[in-house]
Amino acid sequence: MPKLTIYIDEPTERRLKRAAKTDHLSPSKWVREKLAKSLRTTWPDGYFDLFGSLAGEQFERPKQGDCRDDAPRGSL
Repeated sequence: MPKLTIYIDEPTERRLKRAAKTDHLSPSKWVREKLAKSLRTTWPDGYFDLFGSLAGEQFERPKQGDCRDDAPRGSL
């Protein structure tokens, strides 16, 4: 497995070790999991199933004006 060396300050190291201990992981594994999660490019399961799942008047597009009061537009 490739290695990566990073430099962090002492307060960050203390916080890292505390967080890793809380999750019952080594600091290296804790960082590896957080890094892998932040680089994930997939959508969560069921994400696309949510589209269109909300309904009701508050989610409907309001009526649009007829544009007669719009500012005149210049041609391109």
